[in-house]
Amino acid sequence: MLVFCHMVIGAILGLMLYRRLDIRSAVPVGALGAILPDIIDKPLGHLLLQSTLDSGRIYAHTLLFLAMVTAVGAAAWRYKLTPLVLVLALGIASHLFLDAMWDNPVTLFWPALGPFIPFHYPDYFEASFIVEITSPLEWLFGASLLIILGTIYKEEMGAWGHLAVRSRSFRLPLFGLLALAGVLTVAALALSSVDAMEAPVKVMTGGCAFAAGSFLFVRERRGALL
Repeated sequence: MLVFCHMVIGAILGLMLYRRLDIRSAVPVGALGAILPDIIDKPLGHLLLQSTLDSGRIYAHTLLFLAMVTAVGAAAWRYKLTPLVLVLALGIASHLFLDAMWDNPVTLFWPALGPFIPFHYPDYFEASFIVEITSPLEWLFGASLLIILGTIYKEEMGAWGHLAVRSRSFRLPLFGLLALAGVLTVAALALSSVDAMEAPVKVMTGGCAFAAGSFLFVRERRGALL
C-alpha cells in the first residue's frame, strides 16, 4: 500500500475525532499511526534482518503489537492522561486493514502460528521509491494530506499560512479528482491483465482513493473540512 494513502486514511480518522476530542493533534497522530508499522518494520526487516527475514511486515504488523499499543492507550485514557495513544492505535489498525493482513495469518497472529516466513525483496527501497514517485494516486494522496495538515496548522505556519487559505480555490477539484481516480483505478482492472497478487492491492488503493476523496469533497463542500 502507498505511503501517503495510509497517511491520508489515518488523517481522516483523526479528522473525524478532531471535534469530538477537541484536540488538533488527533489528525497528525492518526496519520502517524497509519504509517507507524512500516516505519518500524521496513528498516528492521529489510536492513537489520535482511539476511534472515528480508520482510517489511513483521513485529509491528501483528495483532500483538496493536493490542499492546491499545492497552497503553486505554490506560492513558483511563487515567485521563491523553486520548492520543488510542488515536495512534486506531491509525495502526487502519494500516493492518489496508495491508489486508488477514491474507498473512502467520504474521497477523504472531507468535501463535509460528515464526515469520522469510521473503526475498532485492533492492526493496529503490523499487518502492520508484513506485511512489510514479503513482498518480500517490501524488493526489500527498497533496490531500498537505491540504489537511496545512488547514489545521495554518496559524502556526506564519508567513506560509496564506497558502492554506489560497488552497480553498482548488480543494474541491483536488478531492473530486482523488475520488474519480479511485473509481478509474478499480474500473481499469476489468480492462487489463493484472497479476492476481496485485489485483487486491489495486482494488484496496482505488477504494481508499474513492472513499477519502468523497469524504473530503463532501466536508469541503459543506465548508466543514475541520
